[in-house]
Amino acid sequence: MFVYPIAQTPLAPLLGHRRVEDLFSFPRMLERCLEVEVALTESLAETGLIDKEAAHAILRVLGDFEPNLEELSASTLADGMPIPKLVASIRQSLPKEHRAAFHLGATSQDLIDTSLAMALKEFNAELMAQSRDFGKALDQICRQFGELEVMGRTRMQEALPMTFAVRCRGWKRQFLQHSVELKPLAERVQILQLGGPVGDGRAFGATNVAELMAHSLGLSGGASWHSQRGHLATYAAWLATLSGILGKTGQDLAMMAQHGELKLSHAGYSSAMPHKQNPVAAEILVALARFNATLVSGMHHSVVHEQERSGAAWTLEWMILPQICVTAGASLMTANRLFNSIRSIGGD
Repeated sequence: MFVYPIAQTPLAPLLGHRRVEDLFSFPRMLERCLEVEVALTESLAETGLIDKEAAHAILRVLGDFEPNLEELSASTLADGMPIPKLVASIRQSLPKEHRAAFHLGATSQDLIDTSLAMALKEFNAELMAQSRDFGKALDQICRQFGELEVMGRTRMQEALPMTFAVRCRGWKRQFLQHSVELKPLAERVQILQLGGPVGDGRAFGATNVAELMAHSLGLSGGASWHSQRGHLATYAAWLATLSGILGKTGQDLAMMAQHGELKLSHAGYSSAMPHKQNPVAAEILVALARFNATLVSGMHHSVVHEQERSGAAWTLEWMILPQICVTAGASLMTANRLFNSIRSIGGD
């Protein structure tokens, strides 16, 4: 559902994160939408809302269905999203007597939002793993170089000498305090969406279709959140703050490199000045932090949905949230690379 502007350029290894980009790619989104349809069909059959014969026919078609990406992309121009055409194509592949049972009670938003929740669940697992790695890298650097003396600076001027451990502990404290917020935030965004056309779930009556689907897909259940998007804005702000915290470490290390207090095993070189060793990874952390900060405002705009569904606000969210996720992932990946490349701290 989105294009990350950097993905197809030479800057992709520097500013992107391929695994995270893949989570939000069009093919992966469609794969998850088909998984949602499978879970919906099984749950409808289990609760008796569709008969077993129809469910078996639908599941057989879903198991073999290959989406036509070009056709779905073209349909988006008219429909604003690929799901109506996807549903129509699957329905056309079914025997006529079972077509009405397919996608019963659900809407395009149920598929797209549940697909997003599934993507965020995978992304959160990636974030947690990378955060653990970065915590270990911070510990290692503090142990290895903590007792060495560096110059403390206030307002970019030399202040007083101090140990590197003071600066390192500051980085670590802020990172750990922020990291503990991820688990409860993850639980807020890993939620099934099943509200139907206007979000009231009327087509499912008093059945537990949503509960069964959520269990099948590994998500939490709950009330429909079609036009309640505040939790996603809060989550996006947390990701941008994560990039900012890592950007602070990058800014500090870049300034240490400027004053000859930092040596890296993997530094960038200049085509005109071969004596230089540019702290590229540190600079990229700063750039990623600033980029994510600019995107948060857009996510807050995307919270303003008109009544039960907004085409404009929803589309804006598609454009922004995946970029914030990719940038946060790239920030952590870059921070790990940077801290694992520190060779020495302090002056010669």
